[in-house]
Amino acid sequence: MLFGDNLVTVVLFDFDGVLVNSMPFHVRAWQEVFRDYDIQIEPADVLLTEGSRSFELALQIFDSHQIDLSDSQIEHFVERKQELYRSITEATLDPAAEPLLLDLKNKRLWTGLVTGTTLQNVHKSTSAEVLQLLDVVVTAEDVTLGKPDPECYLRAANTLAAPPRNCLVIENAPLGLRAARTAGMNTVALLSTLSRGELPGADFYVNDLTQFKARLDEILTSYQPTLQTE
Repeated sequence: MLFGDNLVTVVLFDFDGVLVNSMPFHVRAWQEVFRDYDIQIEPADVLLTEGSRSFELALQIFDSHQIDLSDSQIEHFVERKQELYRSITEATLDPAAEPLLLDLKNKRLWTGLVTGTTLQNVHKSTSAEVLQLLDVVVTAEDVTLGKPDPECYLRAANTLAAPPRNCLVIENAPLGLRAARTAGMNTVALLSTLSRGELPGADFYVNDLTQFKARLDEILTSYQPTLQTE
């Protein structure tokens, strides 16, 4: 298949809540580490800020509670959260993920993973065989700014020498959708952790990866390169 200027050549996936069912374990880990500061974390505090770097999320919550910590203290706090997450997580790959990636390969599309989490967390829940199906992987260690900054998605596109207009992004969080739109990419909102009303502005909406795979030809056929930036 040959791809013109107006067609998808790259499909980029977020990780947590998209390829793996990890968000309940991230929420629990944040709740436990913030408990040391008598801060109560609601699931929405995490789900609505998912995609940002962990340092930025922690800093935002501490600032909202008027708790002033040094950068090194916050970095240590985030390390504790990451260690706790890895010790409690039972996150697994969505059963539809591998067949979907294989289908995309059969359509001669490039695929990528673009996540605000660490590479260590990715390896915790994903096999090497699945990661080999991806043409590019961008994690928190690869960027300076987290979502909603578009750096992560632009880095993935640049690595594949693909124009952003030819990239389709699958996200489950508002910051990730905003990052992809700002990068000049079209978006699919996955309703795995939030409602449609909490994920405004996506070009397409699907309930899960199974539905995305079922609608893949329709989405690719109706794809229009976005001109919108934020």
